[in-house]
Amino acid sequence: MPLSYSFRLVCLALLGIGSAQSLAELAFWFASPRVVKLLNRNGARNQEQFLFWGQIATHAVALLLTIAFLVPRYVEAETNLFAERVGILSLAAALFILFRYLRALQHGLGMWWRAARLQRLLQPTEIAGSTLGIGLGPGPDQLVMSAPGPCPPVAVVGLLRPRILIARAMLDPSKLSPEGLAIALDHERAHLSHSDNWKLFALTCLPSLGLRTQARPGPVRLWQRYNDWAADDDAVRDNPARALTLAESLVACAKSIPPSEPDFLFTGFAAHEAELEARIERLLDINRLLQAHTSLQPITSRRLMAFLVGAGAVLIPICLLAAIAPWLQEAAETILHLG
Repeated sequence: MPLSYSFRLVCLALLGIGSAQSLAELAFWFASPRVVKLLNRNGARNQEQFLFWGQIATHAVALLLTIAFLVPRYVEAETNLFAERVGILSLAAALFILFRYLRALQHGLGMWWRAARLQRLLQPTEIAGSTLGIGLGPGPDQLVMSAPGPCPPVAVVGLLRPRILIARAMLDPSKLSPEGLAIALDHERAHLSHSDNWKLFALTCLPSLGLRTQARPGPVRLWQRYNDWAADDDAVRDNPARALTLAESLVACAKSIPPSEPDFLFTGFAAHEAELEARIERLLDINRLLQAHTSLQPITSRRLMAFLVGAGAVLIPICLLAAIAPWLQEAAETILHLG
């Protein structure tokens, strides 16, 4: 199919981004378990941040390599500025890559919009005669709210004005004790303080290959697992008594999880059975709590590790590109004329 010079550049950019991102995600998939294990002594927050930024980096690196190397090399060598035939397979692949990104963006924006609509229906929650709006940041917008309809037992909802949502059923002391509710709110405050809804929104708006195994969930679910563990750690504060209370709260809230997962943007407190058992076992592991309290690695070692990982992430692609630079023009022509 003949395409103008401008559309050929767009087609090439899409093919380059899609191919590079898929390869980068495959590499990240195979490397991440080892790195997560290496970061185990640094805490779940560091593991969560690695999984988040690693997934973002697969798209950023693909965009950088395509825009900074592949497309300029093609522009430099291409002499035909008029319409030229592009392979049907190449065009179909480019359209598929564009569809993947637009579909993911639409999904993420839809979840955000539904969360924003839900926020307008929430009502301030009063517990023991007082409205719980303390400790969540300045201004009157960040309040603990409740909703009468089906919703997660306790969750942070929204992006621009995030609120802590509590299902009205959970306000019954027979279902969740005041101490259990307080530590559940601490868990959600941890999500608020680390902007976890923004992280979830970013991951939702980007396409993924969806790689998973029976023992390992997909990329977003895996990040959510360590994100919940990190919020658990922030709420527990290395205190075994608080860990026990948090475990009891998780069991109580798990009984009230809606059968189908809500379709709006939120980071919830409770977990389904698949994740609940692992979280409770982790909370009740006293040895882990004591180790976290007494054997934290020095900050200098963390900075050194971050520097080495960052340097490797930058230098390795540059070295590979330097090696394959003479073939980039030929590769671009091949990509554009498949089929």
